[in-house]
Amino acid sequence: MVSSSQTSHASFDVFDTLLTRVVGEPRDVFLFLGARLRRLGLIECSAEVFAHQRILAEERANAIAGCHPTLEQIYAEWLHGMNHSELSPQRFAGEELALEDQFLVVVPGALALVERARQENCGIVFVTDTNMPSGFIMAVLEKHGFYRPGDRIFASCEVRVDKARGMMFPHVANALKVRPAALRHHGNSAVADVRNARLSGWQVRHWRQANLNRYEQALVADNFATGGLSSLFAGCSRLARLSQPGGEERDRTIATVAAGVMAPMLVAWMIWLLRRASRDGIRRLYFVSRDGEVLLEIARRLLPLVEGPMELRYLYVGRQSLVLAGSPEAALRDLIRSPTTRLVDVAESLGLTEAQLQQALPPSMRAPETWNCPLSADDRDQLQNALNQSREMLARASNSAREILTDYLEQEGWAKQEPLAVVDVGWRASMAGTLGEALRDSRVRMPDKFYYFGLGNDAHQVAGDAMVPRLDAWFYDDASHRGHLPYLIGTSSLVEMFCAGSHGSVMGYERASEGIRPRLRSPVSPMQQWGLPLMRSATVSFVEQLMAALPAQREAGLVDADLRRSIHRIMELFWLQPTRTEVQYWGTYPVQANFTNTIVLPLAERISLQRVFRSLSRGSLRFRSNHAWPRGTELRSPFPVRQLLEGIAALRGGSGRFRRRLMWFRARLGLPPA
Repeated sequence: MVSSSQTSHASFDVFDTLLTRVVGEPRDVFLFLGARLRRLGLIECSAEVFAHQRILAEERANAIAGCHPTLEQIYAEWLHGMNHSELSPQRFAGEELALEDQFLVVVPGALALVERARQENCGIVFVTDTNMPSGFIMAVLEKHGFYRPGDRIFASCEVRVDKARGMMFPHVANALKVRPAALRHHGNSAVADVRNARLSGWQVRHWRQANLNRYEQALVADNFATGGLSSLFAGCSRLARLSQPGGEERDRTIATVAAGVMAPMLVAWMIWLLRRASRDGIRRLYFVSRDGEVLLEIARRLLPLVEGPMELRYLYVGRQSLVLAGSPEAALRDLIRSPTTRLVDVAESLGLTEAQLQQALPPSMRAPETWNCPLSADDRDQLQNALNQSREMLARASNSAREILTDYLEQEGWAKQEPLAVVDVGWRASMAGTLGEALRDSRVRMPDKFYYFGLGNDAHQVAGDAMVPRLDAWFYDDASHRGHLPYLIGTSSLVEMFCAGSHGSVMGYERASEGIRPRLRSPVSPMQQWGLPLMRSATVSFVEQLMAALPAQREAGLVDADLRRSIHRIMELFWLQPTRTEVQYWGTYPVQANFTNTIVLPLAERISLQRVFRSLSRGSLRFRSNHAWPRGTELRSPFPVRQLLEGIAALRGGSGRFRRRLMWFRARLGLPPA
């Protein structure tokens, strides 16, 4: 290869190298163009029919011309096939170019790439396979800071040779009167830009950052089912990913998943939620602390998508404080069933001092060294019996928690006579049931709605019959038998990871001169140091790209599209088919794994053979925590353990098929169901 000092010209591909679109694939522009042409009264068919026919017309025109046709040639072919030969191809070509101009954005880092070539005193050449005229290419390149007088542009539809067939590079070298070895090309296509340029003797730099990754490709797959919205999500995901600092492999991996899975999932949910709340007449939306922190940040940016006034607020609540206010028995039960519970956790959860709890304990548990140690099963049984006999103490703790909770909610506006709703991730609707208990006969109002990502099959039972009409879930609702069922195992861990808060859990409340404020276990959560700011940065970038692109497309009804299938596909890719790099870095994500959030474990624990033998000796096949990433755990564990875990998963997955076959067989014999 010729060194850079011998390079006389630097050549650049244009699309997906210097400029890219806010949609995933170039052809997806035709969906939006069809919607625009229909609004203008230029076509009678649907946007989807137009998009398909526009693609087919280009294929026919390409075959006729033997090279890339011009837009006018494509639309002349389209109009003839659609029996509208009286219309002007130039009008349609103009509308397409206007939309392309609107959708094209700079690939982050591309301006610096061209500027470095200029500093090396290279002549600048832009080479592109396109149906667009070079005048338009020059205008958009100049608009975005790439083109300067003296630069050369070679558009395939005008020079009648292209990169894909390999003939563009010899043509450019002849036109410039330069030896091929003195030319250096930059492009994103492994074939058209890299292979064909090398075969022509050029120097090559593969600049593929803007190529769609596997998450973005999965989103694009549903472009027609969503009227182009999923493709818009793919484009915004790409731009959000590229906008993050390059940094190390770890940072790139975090940003890729945040932009490709986390952001599309949470943004799609928030679009649905805001519009559903608006239609329900909700005027104030309260986002539950920690899980709702990033959701509130997203919702505030998406608020222009809904009509009418709506106030968005952050609500500091914690499961411990709510359960104690609603039912001290339930609070005690939650504590006792956890094998990681310590006496200090019990005291904090019940709002008791160490001295108060010591009075209720049996003598065998009063030793100071037991205060911070996990309780054994026998100790937990003794503790439950002891506290059950101290009902008056539990009642006082519950009344105190209920009183300060009510005052806090009143401070936050719950006494106003306006429809309000609470936003939480899910899963059993225990918050709805607990608030129902805590706010019974209270001076503050119950929320009119509880909006969730998903609800499990026991949500109605946990929330109580009175609360069921107030529950509404987006992705799945197993209790009401709707949505994406059966849902992905581990959805709760995945969503809670993406919705992690920057501060510790809420332990309760305290009165201060400025009002009632939350008591936090810690001001900063362990997720903050792991990489939460990078996750948030990629997500915010996604929302900003989307909101910049959406206003001009709202007339097409984009925000009404159902994106759940697309979201399900990218969730499966990450959760069930992660790459080794994703497991390496995301597997270390710190998960708060017990009721009191005092124990932190990695999302994908490495299971040792010794741990497996210990579990088997106790007659247990459970080797990992409930909050673990199953596939990540398998891939981080030694080969024998990985084979065992995969075998157990296969057996569990096959048990459902076995039961169905058994039911079918019994039905054929006329036997009652087992």
